[in-house]
Amino acid sequence: MDITSNQTVYRFPILKNAEIIECLSEAGIDITESELTEPHRHKDKVKSIFLSLVELGLGFNEDHFKNLSSAQMKYRQSLPYPDLHEDSFCNFKFFRACQKFQRVCGNEDGFGLIDLGAPTKMRFKRQLSAAINFIKFREDRLVLYAELHEQREELLVGLDEVKREKAKLEQDLLQAKAEADKRWDEAKFIENDCGELQGEIAQQNKLQRSLRGESEELKKQASLLKDKIATAELAFKEMEAEERKLLPKVVDSPDALKMQIAELNVRLSQEKTRALEAEQEVRLVDLRVRNVTKAQNDIALATKLADEMMSEQGRFEKLAEEVDDIQQVIDANHDKVKKLEQVRNNHKTKLEQIGKCFLFKLCK
Repeated sequence: MDITSNQTVYRFPILKNAEIIECLSEAGIDITESELTEPHRHKDKVKSIFLSLVELGLGFNEDHFKNLSSAQMKYRQSLPYPDLHEDSFCNFKFFRACQKFQRVCGNEDGFGLIDLGAPTKMRFKRQLSAAINFIKFREDRLVLYAELHEQREELLVGLDEVKREKAKLEQDLLQAKAEADKRWDEAKFIENDCGELQGEIAQQNKLQRSLRGESEELKKQASLLKDKIATAELAFKEMEAEERKLLPKVVDSPDALKMQIAELNVRLSQEKTRALEAEQEVRLVDLRVRNVTKAQNDIALATKLADEMMSEQGRFEKLAEEVDDIQQVIDANHDKVKKLEQVRNNHKTKLEQIGKCFLFKLCK
């Protein structure tokens, strides 16, 4: 912002000679009573004083006026006699800087070439009074500016810390979300496995019920066959005993008796074969029962896996709650950042108001 653009004129007091000498001495500029009252006799001293004042007020030192830009150098070389203008550009830059400084100081009389070539006592005192008033006001405002700048730096440091914390929390949130998605995929995979296991368990239950029915039926048939075998063996023994009793009495038809015995032997063999088949059926049923028992164990293992899946699902829900908490912390940090930005904007507004007030007093 160009502080010379405001048209309001600042009012400043015309200082006494002793006050001017004392204030300039405090600013590091030496001046005598004769130099102040007879500036036309000390033109070089007047120029050096204005050079020091411009450096204090605008920050332009002697090197600034000696260094020309490339455009200025090019323009100087384009002149008919560039050697004659070796110092004129530097002097003109210095003169423009003095004009600007006097406008900033609120000197309505301005600054002209006569103030360097043939300075007068009254104009010189007025210019020095305006410069001293500006320098004093600037020193007072620099303290306030330093305090505000320090507060601003502290706020910026706090803002950087909040931003770093926000970035860290966002990174943690992304990691938590990635881990949650991974666990959710694992939970879905386990859930699918559990669904397949539940279907297989239902099939095994149906098979177990059917096998139990078949086992009971086969056991009944085996029991009946054992009873028949026992009855047949008992009948066979009775027939053998009766045969032994009848042998001494029977003297005719031994062949018929042998045929009866052979038939009984055949029937006994048949009954034994049927009994053997029944025993094989019983062993097969036992094998099926063992398979069903193994299936029940597999079902118990699947149930345990389902319980573990439910436990993992609980952990996932807890992790989701933690993610929500982290999101709330991030939202709170966003609010803090907004508040800090608001405070920074308030300080910025105050600085602009101070600058406007400063301009207003300069132009008064």
